[in-house]
Amino acid sequence: MQWWARCWPPRPGKGELRAALHELAAKSWQHPISAEPVRFGTSTIERWYYRARRERQDPVAVLRRKLRSDVGRQTALNEPLAAVLLTQYREHPRWSGRSAPAWEDGKGRSAGLEETSNPG
Repeated sequence: MQWWARCWPPRPGKGELRAALHELAAKSWQHPISAEPVRFGTSTIERWYYRARRERQDPVAVLRRKLRSDVGRQTALNEPLAAVLLTQYREHPRWSGRSAPAWEDGKGRSAGLEETSNPG
């Protein structure tokens, strides 16, 4: 038997889960790093509960923080705009965002660049 199986509470009876979730959401918890009081919503605790219940090997591990799949990648700039910014930076490394010349065509659009939506 896994160590966590001995600690895991029995499944709540019919109608008891909602009350237990509300009770847990009403509690104040101590943040493990800042030691500040923190509270979690009923829906958050319910989501954690079902994720942990579905995991057979280690229900605690499934609740740990995961790295984002796009970690280390810039998604806010499209390729043409990123190329313009890099070229400008190489040519004028002392310019700040405020001292750089206007890039707009007078109508609020970036001159020479197509508008794209953010994929995220």
